[in-house]
Amino acid sequence: LDHYQKKITVEQQREAVRLLKRHGIRVYGSFIIGEMHETPKMIRQTIRFARRLKPETCQFSLLTPYPGSRLFQQLDSLKQLITKNWDLYDGAHLVFKNPNISAKELQRLLRQAYLKFYLRASNIPAVVIEFLKDPVEFREIVRQIKAGVDIFRRLKTA
Repeated sequence: LDHYQKKITVEQQREAVRLLKRHGIRVYGSFIIGEMHETPKMIRQTIRFARRLKPETCQFSLLTPYPGSRLFQQLDSLKQLITKNWDLYDGAHLVFKNPNISAKELQRLLRQAYLKFYLRASNIPAVVIEFLKDPVEFREIVRQIKAGVDIFRRLKTA
């Protein structure tokens, strides 16, 4: 958060999620892992944080330097891009040289993020309750989970 100058703290994030939930607003989490200064330990902490926040659904993505972004320009000028095959710029593939974590390790951690988030025992009753309360919203949750499964499938072939 500090490195990318997000100007928000972890405690502010927790409070925002608490307030949203208290007012009946659904929370959809999105976490980017694989930043160049990040370690595997830090990524595992991010996964634990996502689980503790308990958003209804969650997306995990690898840091991707999209063309035109400042990060892309920096990595390109430093010759740190692994590929310019745009099909791989999907948040599921490492496309730049990460000095701290190998591509294989990042793929493993990304798969682990999805498994640990969606296969936690406390998630199952919440999904059933949501279906009983609001079938329309349940369909949206299922759509989000399917999107996560699609990313997970891409990870298996990476």
